[in-house]
Amino acid sequence: MEITYQETENKGRYFLNEGNKKIAEMTYFKAGDKKFIVDHTEVDGEYRGKNLGLKLVVAAVEYAR
Repeated sequence: MEITYQETENKGRYFLNEGNKKIAEMTYFKAGDKKFIVDHTEVDGEYRGKNLGLKLVVAAVEYAR
């Protein structure tokens, strides 16, 4: 599974799809030039317990570094 990243001027998201189905998503909004705040993380019930949310958070942390 590959993490996909999308960003607009003030918001962004990391997500995982399986086929055409979104199975996990983490969204954030920018708080200035050097900060962003994660405001939502969700994993489809079928995929809970597989650390998908953690993988999205790790991707965001790596981006922040």
